[in-house]
Amino acid sequence: MKLSLFPIYLLLFFFNNKTLSQKDNNKKFEQIKDLQNSSLCYGNLFIERYAKITKSHNYFKSRDYLKADIFYRGELFENIDTKYDLTNDDIIIKINSTINNKPLIIILEQKLITEVTINKKKLVNNKKLGLVEHIFESDKLSILKKYKKKPIKKLNKKFINYTFTEEQIYYINYKSQNTDIRNKNTFIKLFPEHNKFIKKFFKQHRKLKISSTDLFYKKLTSNLIKLIN
Repeated sequence: MKLSLFPIYLLLFFFNNKTLSQKDNNKKFEQIKDLQNSSLCYGNLFIERYAKITKSHNYFKSRDYLKADIFYRGELFENIDTKYDLTNDDIIIKINSTINNKPLIIILEQKLITEVTINKKKLVNNKKLGLVEHIFESDKLSILKKYKKKPIKKLNKKFINYTFTEEQIYYINYKSQNTDIRNKNTFIKLFPEHNKFIKKFFKQHRKLKISSTDLFYKKLTSNLIKLIN
């Protein structure tokens, strides 16, 4: 179900709260109303897809809502309660509502998302890969990181339960093409003229690749672009 693109005019009411002044109530009320009538309030209503009885979950960092800044439909929305579903690559937001005092929980349309900053990670919408983190970026090439979680269905006599395995996939963007980085051969195929340098770097920095893959690729590409014409 899509929420309307047009402003939603609601019947509004104030809560009696002895701990808040009337001024604070008015301010909070206006913030809620503004979000409900904003461009952010457009997408599919959220329904949980996976039954979970363990701590395992399909979200980025936490199964709880995290504060995020979202650039959506050409507008920046700050400090929004957000979950990032890594299984379906969905951004899910929660907006306090004046309708029956129940929050609106919405899946944003990915094609309308420009970027999301959540848990200090900036994720940029790539047309082919979805939301990715830029580990390294230059005018010649970039290293992209994709967060994913794979659902594992477990059947029980009474119910179905899911657990999730996490993986991080790295891509190199070169000449407008995204290539999945599997090993050193990925770089050698793209830059055969720098075969010796690539092999030497992988050999000398094996421990770094294990301890900090992000830093490994940052160092590799920052040195590699110096050699590329």
